Amino acid sequence: MKQNLSFLAIFCLALLLFLLSNLVFNHLEPQKISNQEILPMPILKDSTESAEISTDSTIVLADSISPLKQLEQTLSELDTAEALIHGAWGFCLSNTKTGEIIAQRNPKQSLVPASVMKMINTGVALQKAGKDYHFKTFLQIDGELDSINRILKGNIYIKGGGDPTLGSRVYSGLAKEKIMNWWLDAIKKLKIDSVQGAIIADARFYEYEMIPAGWTWEDLQTDYGVGASGLSFCENTLELTINNGNIVETSPNLPYLQLINQIATH
Repeated sequence: MKQNLSFLAIFCLALLLFLLSNLVFNHLEPQKISNQEILPMPILKDSTESAEISTDSTIVLADSISPLKQLEQTLSELDTAEALIHGAWGFCLSNTKTGEIIAQRNPKQSLVPASVMKMINTGVALQKAGKDYHFKTFLQIDGELDSINRILKGNIYIKGGGDPTLGSRVYSGLAKEKIMNWWLDAIKKLKIDSVQGAIIADARFYEYEMIPAGWTWEDLQTDYGVGASGLSFCENTLELTINNGNIVETSPNLPYLQLINQIATH
């Protein structure tokens, strides 16, 4: 049943996006790129054809039906969908300039926003920081530097600036090996071979909330279920190498982390 619900939800979302794209295209004036006009994508290969899609009820898609009517028809189908009887969903489409509501369903229903909030967060970041914003991570020192013996009698600080890509496996240009080499080169240029102090990670750029209260436990087992940190490294994940049920290696190596291994092999 869970698989069917997931499939239906994906199908409905894809259909809504398709209808919305047609609606947006019909509200825009054609723009010219290389002397070619951008026109709405036809629903059917032949504009004279019409088609019927039979599911639990019949949806008729034809050139005579506007994208807005198609959207309303799809929303009505979702209203009566058997798989959503015990579910909760909402939809609202409005004109960003006038605020006019074009189509809506259950607009006052309280819902967990989930991944759709990424659009809001991205929009706010672009507006506030700008498209050319770059995260900055600082390597700092304090104390006394004995340049003759190349000893720092103090601390080295890694001060985070909220960069989520630091040491990332996804962004090859910022892989952990490259980052560590950059830091090592910077320390060597200061003529430091040893430290009589500590290496301190400063993550105070953000408030500490690695597991927000609204998250579900199921999300924490995924690679994207990682909280935002002022100083993230390797996506704040730990890689384990396991052999015959035994943890033989961790990367990065965290000497003060105690792991409880309950893996059983048969």
